[in-house]
Amino acid sequence: MQDYNDERDLQILLALLKEKNQNLPSIEKIKNDTEYIFYCFQQEMLRYKTDSNYINTIQNKIRNNDVKGIIISMMLINYCFFGYIPRKIQIISLLLMINNPMRNGLIEEVKTGEGKSTIIMFLATIKALEGKKVDILTSSPVLAERDSKRNKQFYAFFGLTCDYCHEDQNNTNQTLTYQNYYSDIVYGSMLSFAGDYLRTSFVGSKGRGNRKFEVIIIDEIDNICLDNIMNQTELVDNFKGYKFLEYFYLFIYYYLQQICFKECRSSGRNALLNNKATIVEKLLDKFNEFYSQNSSTKAIKFPPHLETFIQNRKKDWCNCAYDAFLIYKENKHYLISYDEEYKFETIKPIDFSNTG
Repeated sequence: MQDYNDERDLQILLALLKEKNQNLPSIEKIKNDTEYIFYCFQQEMLRYKTDSNYINTIQNKIRNNDVKGIIISMMLINYCFFGYIPRKIQIISLLLMINNPMRNGLIEEVKTGEGKSTIIMFLATIKALEGKKVDILTSSPVLAERDSKRNKQFYAFFGLTCDYCHEDQNNTNQTLTYQNYYSDIVYGSMLSFAGDYLRTSFVGSKGRGNRKFEVIIIDEIDNICLDNIMNQTELVDNFKGYKFLEYFYLFIYYYLQQICFKECRSSGRNALLNNKATIVEKLLDKFNEFYSQNSSTKAIKFPPHLETFIQNRKKDWCNCAYDAFLIYKENKHYLISYDEEYKFETIKPIDFSNTG
């Protein structure tokens, strides 16, 4: 069994903390809280060793306990499940996070071997017990799955559910909310979370559902800030049968020109720019008429699996066609360049706000 006194003395740890954080005002409170937590933990360990049912008796008081009481309970359950007692440096780090007066984010430096995973697990438990949804960003999907499965039993003891972002969930039914996002605590890589959020917001899938970003714990901040060359989310790609959609794109573009020319002759160009909703609505009516006629006569053939997709995207296509025809300007919003490898011209959007 690990001896929780077999580590750097509390006074040394606090001196190092003060040296690295000159403006930290709560050193004395951190010292008192840490001493209280470890003193109470020793008493709890004595009860645990002498009472065979003790592990069950503390469950009823966890949710009604104060933060220090919950930390003591977590230390005991951690020892029961994983066989080690958290170090003082881990508890100090946890207290600094919990007592953060900024309320808008905090970065802590924890050296390798000082138990970062345990600190994250304890912090996630406390925040989830407060009723918040917790997202834990790991550096890879493999670590997300490993930590989620490893800590699942620990969280369950506190009445909390835990899951991770499954890498194959993008191949599931996009109309359903991914089941892992119903959990109190979700592990995942930044790519997984970013991809699910973008698909929910822009593609129309219900990946995250109504889950809010309430508490985000980032395992390794350098993975996001320094190694972000790997953090690329591809939101769209070619899919089976997409070539059949070209008929609809051409129809939309053709009739948009017809509608705009009529509107321009009667009301002027300024009216076109100020009446996007009206023009898009007229274009959508034309599209519905065209689609209905060709669906009944089968004049335009397309795979059955695209029917729902077409109905869901037709208004977006009309809006995009309006923007492309009337708003976007070459060399300002997009470039046309010649692809030497494939021998054809391509359109490249210009995104000055993000990538240039």
